[in-house]
Amino acid sequence: MIKIKLFNLFNFLLKISNPLISCLLNNMRQKIMGRKIVFKYDKKSKLFGVEENNFKVFFSNKVRGMNTYSYGIVHRANTLSETYSLDLVNYFDGDIIIDCGANYGDIYTWFRIKKIGIKYISFEPSPDDFKCLEFNCKNQSNHQIALSDKIGE
Repeated sequence: MIKIKLFNLFNFLLKISNPLISCLLNNMRQKIMGRKIVFKYDKKSKLFGVEENNFKVFFSNKVRGMNTYSYGIVHRANTLSETYSLDLVNYFDGDIIIDCGANYGDIYTWFRIKKIGIKYISFEPSPDDFKCLEFNCKNQSNHQIALSDKIGE
């Protein structure tokens, strides 16, 4: 019960704080938890970023991103891998991966962590998420469109 109240209080503080204070609060939380994860805000791009080891991921939604990456980039990638059963497939350099509804490109990040040089094709309609996708999946084939089984908007 107390843990839930603290989590809700923390999320409330994230929501009302400016980007720099939010990152400071979250970095303090990470330090207390013993995690080697650093959150930053880039004023130029107006995007948040999280860094762990040699990996960096950008995100646009402050609270969503700070909660998504609160255990780190590697943890997030491995969670997605389990969800989508990525470990059940033998991937090789040069394989083509198509990610529909790519969000921030976390699937591509998993392949980077695994050091598998795939060709990544992504589709993400959200302008904010696509902006992050472009930063997170440089030199890949990223498309800002929605996919559907129907013609039209």
